[in-house]
Amino acid sequence: MEQFSFKQGNATIRHLKEPAKPKKKLNTDRVLFIILLVIIAVYGSFKLYKGIAVIEIDGMVTMDKLEVHFTDDIRLNGLQIEEGANILKGDTLFTYTNQYFENDGASYANVIANRERVNREIFGLTRQLNEKRTERSILEERLASQRFELEKIRELVTLAALTRHSFDDQQRAIGKTEDDLELVKEKIRYLIRHIDQLAKLKADYSSSAWAGGGLSQRKLYVAPTDGLIGRISVKENEVCYKGDEVMTIHQPQDLRIQAYFNQKESDKVQIDRIVTIEFPDGTKQKGVIKKYYVSTYELPEEFQKKYEPTERSILVDIMPLHEDDLDGWKQFYKMSVKVSLGRFY
Repeated sequence: MEQFSFKQGNATIRHLKEPAKPKKKLNTDRVLFIILLVIIAVYGSFKLYKGIAVIEIDGMVTMDKLEVHFTDDIRLNGLQIEEGANILKGDTLFTYTNQYFENDGASYANVIANRERVNREIFGLTRQLNEKRTERSILEERLASQRFELEKIRELVTLAALTRHSFDDQQRAIGKTEDDLELVKEKIRYLIRHIDQLAKLKADYSSSAWAGGGLSQRKLYVAPTDGLIGRISVKENEVCYKGDEVMTIHQPQDLRIQAYFNQKESDKVQIDRIVTIEFPDGTKQKGVIKKYYVSTYELPEEFQKKYEPTERSILVDIMPLHEDDLDGWKQFYKMSVKVSLGRFY
């Protein structure tokens, strides 16, 4: 048997160089799918949170108003105001004529009463006019004195006897006096126009009291309260029939948001509870529940779902957390808002 032996000597080991692995390409579809899943998850979590932890209800910006109606048909003869005008209690809003026959005695009494009312109003306005004219004279004298003083201060500042600060203070004082003077002049012009209108009305009563063989039945409607004129539904010389609305008088000082809570959320209705309000333009502000009504109320038509039974809700009044926000609420009058508050906090 032959003897077997391994071959001795240096062995040569050959290395095979492996080709470089190609870089994996970004799978765009997979990334988009993952992003879509994340968006769906976030949105679902948000909706779940709002559905469980947040109570969201409907509300409306509103204010108290007085609707002007008559128990008989009338003809509106002339308007003394326009929509959006601020009025005070006792201001003449319009003149009208009763469409039904009145006996001579009652008509005469109405004419006399209206003329006396116009005289009283003219007297009061004339007194205010005299006071404003006196105030105007005082302000004009003050302004002349301040301007003279300004020239003296200008010379002293030039001589370095006074600082520039004194000159600026005097200019500001002159500017304030000029503003006050312009305001008084505008008030005087307003009073003169109002007195002229009443004088024409008084002359009309005097000249047409017995026109056409009978007494004029034209009457004055005087504002029963302060307020802001809303929609005027009847134009001059038109007939307003019994029960129809002539105009509305709003009270902006009573501006608030009325919100409708579901009866199941009655335990969340608490006085002084702070809520979040979202307005139609997307802005959000804080409000506070100031009042809730004992009786339940039907939801307004715009909040009521069609083809479903009428819902009755708990009505609350919400005021702004900061009084400065109240003026900004006026632009959303009669608009819907969203009111939200936490369910567990």
